[in-house]
Amino acid sequence: MDHPVRQVSFGIGDRRFHEGLHVCHIFADDADRSAVRARFIQTGIESGDKALCLCDTDQPEQVVSELIALGLDRELAAARLVAASAAESYCPTGVFSPDALLSQLKGMVEASCAAGFSGLRITGDMAWIHRRGVTLEQVMDYELKVLDYIEGIPCTAVCEYDARRFDGATLLDVLSVHPAVFVHGQLAWNPYYMDRHEFITRFQSRQH
Repeated sequence: MDHPVRQVSFGIGDRRFHEGLHVCHIFADDADRSAVRARFIQTGIESGDKALCLCDTDQPEQVVSELIALGLDRELAAARLVAASAAESYCPTGVFSPDALLSQLKGMVEASCAAGFSGLRITGDMAWIHRRGVTLEQVMDYELKVLDYIEGIPCTAVCEYDARRFDGATLLDVLSVHPAVFVHGQLAWNPYYMDRHEFITRFQSRQH
């Protein structure tokens, strides 16, 4: 997919970042998560992107209503926003497969661009993994594959991790595979981000 890489807004002041960014938002407060998600989705939709919210702790219709209450235009939401169950979207066959999910992601990006959208914005609530028997190794495999795939294409993703539901070691691994992170409502380059080969070596050494 060849196209010029845009500099896009995340709704945080005037600062812009390149699209194709893989961001994590580790939050411990529902209001923080809602505010970040609303700014990210609204600025994307207003700039011509399609938006997909993968929801878990809240029902999809609740998330849409909340986004509208926080400032998203209702007509734009109806035309450009899709909210869906995270568990069903990440595990369409009932089993989590990083490769199958990546293939699905590619199809969504291509379909969004073919429909005339500038790109695709995704938020994904990762709380569902606790109920599906997904291993940390599978999650990290998926995160690394998404990182490789979306870089430089018209897709920008925010992975949402509730610090009240994940232990510290898991969250540190999550930070290691996301180049950017939301901290107190601000987007910043992540000082804990690691070279993928170094991360894989360290991660695998802990599994034995």
